[in-house]
Amino acid sequence: MRALVREEASNLVSALATLAVAAVGMSRYIGMAEGAMIAYGGAALLLIRRGSWRHGALLLGLAANCKNEGVALVVAAAVGVAIVNRRNLLKLVPAVVLMLPWLFLRLTHVLPTDIAQGSLVSRFADRAAHAGALFALLGRTLVDPWSWLVILLTFLIVPRAWRQERFLLIVTAVQLGFYVATYFVTPHDLRWHVMTSWSRLTRQVQLPITVACVLVLAQFLFRGEDAAHAEARPVQ
Repeated sequence: MRALVREEASNLVSALATLAVAAVGMSRYIGMAEGAMIAYGGAALLLIRRGSWRHGALLLGLAANCKNEGVALVVAAAVGVAIVNRRNLLKLVPAVVLMLPWLFLRLTHVLPTDIAQGSLVSRFADRAAHAGALFALLGRTLVDPWSWLVILLTFLIVPRAWRQERFLLIVTAVQLGFYVATYFVTPHDLRWHVMTSWSRLTRQVQLPITVACVLVLAQFLFRGEDAAHAEARPVQ
């Protein structure tokens, strides 16, 4: 993270970005693939953001082989690229190639996820009727709520921030949307599912958007919104 940020900011800003994501990049979940997912997925998105397609796509494919959420991240990244500049979609092919063997094994050995059990439609209808309670539960159990508040306020207040980091914003929003959609159709007890997974899931996407937030704030506070590198460089 420090090396990537240093390419477009000062030593001080790169150090601050590294400090900001130090806790986010460390997994507390021993025996699970969260650490690898955070490392591969976070680095992949930041590399794609700066236009390093080959390395970014390869790391994205490795993230897809860590967890189901990694497969969803490939889809979210494809959505982000399609919205920003769809001509670059083919550059994500290495990620798809890397995750195909695992998807093929799941298909041939009939290994469905627990979410696919039973009737998705009936569970969605039941949860949608109580959507307010679900979102309230998500708000109460959000990990590092102050950091997410800073991220939200940064992109609401700083001029041009949405355009500058639109790729990471789109990917983060889509991925979080996938996670929330899962809760609407989960066959498990809803409260148990949220309490045991929401903090892990939000940490998976927190690293790259935190780095983007630090860069936006640094450009706004130290160099102004019209700095030479203030426009989004990636994915273009």
